[in-house]
Amino acid sequence: MREQLEYLLSASEETNIELQVLPIESPLNASLFGPFVIMNFPSASELDIAYAESNTGTVYHEEQSDTEKYRTLFRRLNVAACDASRSRSLIRKAIEEMVAK
Repeated sequence: MREQLEYLLSASEETNIELQVLPIESPLNASLFGPFVIMNFPSASELDIAYAESNTGTVYHEEQSDTEKYRTLFRRLNVAACDASRSRSLIRKAIEEMVAK
C-alpha cells in the first residue's frame, strides 16, 4: 500500500492529473456503494454511460436520468473532497504513519 500511495503522490504532480482525497469522516462516504466511472464520448450521437461496481455486480447505466445521478454524485464528491495540496498532505501523513509502525 505504501508503494501505491507513493505512486499517487508522484502522479499527482502531473499537470493533467488532479488528485483529491475524500476524508473518511465525510458524510458522503455513506453514499458510495463502490467505484464508478462516467464515460463521455466525443460524438454527440453517442450517449454517456455510467459504469458502477457494487458488492452484487457491475452495472452499465445508459439512461440519461441515471447518468445524470452519477454526474451529480461526482460533483458533490469533488466539492467535499480536499483540494490537491491538502490531499497530498494527507497521503504523505499516511505514508509517515506506515513507516513509523
